Amino acid sequence: MRNIPTQVALRALAAEVLKARDTVTDEKVDQLMRAVQSVMEAVADEWDDCVQWRLDEIAAFAALLRRGEALAEPELAARLAAVRAAGPTADLRISTLDDRLDGLRAAAGELAAWLEGHPGPPADALWREIWQRLLDGLRRQSARPGMTAY
Repeated sequence: MRNIPTQVALRALAAEVLKARDTVTDEKVDQLMRAVQSVMEAVADEWDDCVQWRLDEIAAFAALLRRGEALAEPELAARLAAVRAAGPTADLRISTLDDRLDGLRAAAGELAAWLEGHPGPPADALWREIWQRLLDGLRRQSARPGMTAY
């Protein structure tokens, strides 16, 4: 078997599914094939930048937590620093990056909750940035129906 780049293989398989749909008479099978084709196309679209997007998100959340450490009470600041420092940096598997990102997002949510009770210009600005970053991630996920990993 030839070594075909994954993105190319996904697009070729999606094209084959599209061709096969022309021969299907059962509506439910056609719907399933349409869903499979859509997922394959979405994965192919995201293939190139999925790792870089996660690395960018990790860096952005880590920077928000670093800023929060300067504002938070010592106990919370220590937890934020621990979350920020945790996790492998050389492991680029999607599942590993997603786990790391989940931990950073959870810590950012905890920081945002703390910031709500400590108003002031720096806290208010950081609170807005945290929620904007979280909302942007949700928008990215919802832009690809059925593709919640992105």
